[in-house]
Amino acid sequence: MTPTERAHVWQQHITDWEATGVSGSAYCKQQSLVYHQFVYWRLPNKEISTPLKTLVSMSATVNTLYGCPVLTERWLMG
Repeated sequence: MTPTERAHVWQQHITDWEATGVSGSAYCKQQSLVYHQFVYWRLPNKEISTPLKTLVSMSATVNTLYGCPVLTERWLMG
């Protein structure tokens, strides 16, 4: 499963859980989900399409810092 597919699956679980009215723990038991993973995906910044957060570019460049390669990512927040 790709990271995008995983995010969609968890977003659907969160949406379904919100409609049930049961506790997160109870929902996880009913659906055989790992509760700490559920809590992680329930946090606000895990949404798939957040209008304020747009990934414009992600590039990996190798820089040298004290002789050690460092991987950096560039993100543009809109």
